[in-house]
Amino acid sequence: MAENEPEAVEDFYYEVCMLATAGNRRRIAKHSPMPEGVFERVENDLREQKEEAKREAEKQQSTQGDTKELVSE
Repeated sequence: MAENEPEAVEDFYYEVCMLATAGNRRRIAKHSPMPEGVFERVENDLREQKEEAKREAEKQQSTQGDTKELVSE
């Protein structure tokens, strides 16, 4: 598979690592023939998702705060 479809191998490792815990991601990267750059791509994407979730949570909190002010007035 790796020789015939290198993109499929990258996609496989990307998907598995996106679902894995941080410790398991490191083990996969250390002990598997993961293509170069996949681990970094996963870490960057997860960091972006975490930042996006944080922004959304802050947005939700500020929206709820605005709603509570309107209700109490």
